[in-house]
Formats: sequence, structure tokens, C-alpha cells
Amino acid sequence: MQDAFSIAETLKNEGQEHLIVHISQLSDEDQTAYLNKLDLINWQELREPADAISIDSVSPSRVITLNEREQRQSEFENIGEEALSSGKAAVLMVAGGQGTRLGYDGPKGCFQIGAHSDKPIYQIQAEKVLSLSQRIGKAVPFLVMTSPMTDEETRDFFMVNDRFGLSENQLRIFSQGTVPSINEDGKVLLAGPGRLLENPDGHGGCHTALVASGRLQELIDEGISHIIYIQVDNVLAPIDDPSLLGVAIAEKADVVTKVLEKAHPDEKVGHLVKVGERDHIVEYTEVSPEQARQKGDDGHYIYRWGSPAMHCWSVDFFKRLAEQSFTLPLHRSKKPLQAWNGEALEEVTGWKNERFIFDL
Repeated sequence: MQDAFSIAETLKNEGQEHLIVHISQLSDEDQTAYLNKLDLINWQELREPADAISIDSVSPSRVITLNEREQRQSEFENIGEEALSSGKAAVLMVAGGQGTRLGYDGPKGCFQIGAHSDKPIYQIQAEKVLSLSQRIGKAVPFLVMTSPMTDEETRDFFMVNDRFGLSENQLRIFSQGTVPSINEDGKVLLAGPGRLLENPDGHGGCHTALVASGRLQELIDEGISHIIYIQVDNVLAPIDDPSLLGVAIAEKADVVTKVLEKAHPDEKVGHLVKVGERDHIVEYTEVSPEQARQKGDDGHYIYRWGSPAMHCWSVDFFKRLAEQSFTLPLHRSKKPLQAWNGEALEEVTGWKNERFIFDL
């Protein structure tokens, strides 16, 4: 940590002096913890969130369609099975969210969703990993990324339920980072004296959290080459999918993204398209009805493919990102927030900042 005077000077330069007005009210221990927090803030990325993608030059992405997949199925499956049976794969599930939109007060993964069994989401996902492990005769690592808001309850939930049959070393829980929330003028908000108002840094924080927690190094040391990525609330996401690994290895791809053909042009889903020379996931909010109906030379819609947030990442790719100290950019979303005004909490309109995994 820098000394308090250096931090105060930085805050002055950033127009954030309000953050230390009440610091004298804190105990020495709390002051130190708070100054450590302030010292870790990346002010440049708070000032400069991600720019919206320019979609003036858009073309279809390279996609292995069902027809091509059928023709190469034995190739993909054989390669994928070899990787699985050699212990080359791990599963990563991001689970930092609360169950608010489900009407549930707690981590989303604890919500009981089994129609007849009343199984919680965590159990449904864990049993997929357990089933795959039993099929190949190897314990597939199951990495679960929580947030500071869900971490303790998630750990307790798995412990009370004996990890739903997973071995102790197989289940690997780690927590994502946080980002300060800001008001409409760019001022960092407080939750109380000496407490920043923060939110989890989104599913895009998973690769930096893997590094910070030491979980990525564990995978490297164990010789694991690929990470199968799912999100906690996608209970239909398949995990035992040798073809997915087979595609990644056969195509020598750092990133494989699964897509589904949209039901209709206006379906509200992120789109996989090529913007210039690079593949992107473009959110439906950024695409006009006219753009959604544009067709390519093959007669298909350019915005044909929807992303269900199912990916496969090479461990070497994540390792290279770590060596470059790469961090995904922040995206802002306007929200009503409960912030401390110096005397009490009040509702303000502000910005939450998150990183999106598909930006990779």
C-alpha cells in the first residue's frame, strides 16, 4: 500500500476527495483496511469504460454447423474422449449472483428448481460433473466462482450437503473481485463511513479471479488443457460433451463458443458475428430491427447465431492473459443504488461496473 498522503493526492487528482472526508472517524485498523481498498482502485478503467462496438462492418462468424458437425462427429468425439480420459478437462461454473429475480433471498445456486426432486441448482450442476467423472473414471475438477456476497453461504451449502458426492479436492470454490459503483458524475459511492459501495465484477472477472486465487496454477500443475465454462442458472447446459473438446483441439482454438440458431430475428439474445476481422458477441440491445434482418451472401441472417453463454477455453490462453496482466474492460449499467450521503443511506441513480466474459 502507498502511504496515506500519496493516496490522498491521487484522490485529489481524480476529483474523489470526498472518499476520505470521514476517515478520521475510523479506527486505526479500519483506516488501514480502507486505504488498502482505495489504493487498489484502477481509476483509469473507471474513467474509461468499454466503448460500444461499431457494427458498421459485420459479417457471419465461422461456425461449425450441425451438418459439418455431423460429418466430423467421429473425429471430434474421438479427440474429445481422449482428452477427457486423459484428465485434460475441468469445469468452471460462475455463480456469483443472488436469486433476486427468482424471488429467492440467497445465492442463485441454492434455489430449489427440480420439478419433482426439489433439487437446488447447485446439486443439478454438481451431479453432472459427478456423472462425467464416474463415466471416465477420473475426478473432473469443478471450479465454482462465487462473489463476496455469495461465497460463505455457497461454501456452507456445499459442505452441509457433502459436496453432493464430489470429492474434497474436486470441488474448488473461489471468489471473484469487486468494482466500485459510481454516480452519474463519476464519483465513487460509499456504503458507509470507510466502506466503498461495490458490486461483483461480473462473469468476466473469472479469469483474473482464477489467477488471484491460485486455481489457474493448480490446473496448469495438473496438466489440464481446457476449461468447460457454464453459468449457474443454465441448468440445461451439457457438461459431458466430448465434441466440444474435440472441436477446441482439432481446430487449435483458444476459445470455442456454442451457438444456437435464433428462433426469429427479434429474439433477445447476444449474437455471434464477425466485426471487421474479429469475432464478437453483440448484445441484442445494440442491434436495430433492420440490422437484425440483414442477410449475408449465403442467404442467411448475419445475426443468425445466438449465444447461450457456453464456452470452452484453453488453459494456455488464460495463462497468456495472466502473463500479460490482461484485464477485461468495464461495462456500465445504470441502476438505482443505496448510497451513503455522509449521514444516512439514500437512493441514487448510479452506474454498476461489470466485465463480460464474452469480450474475450
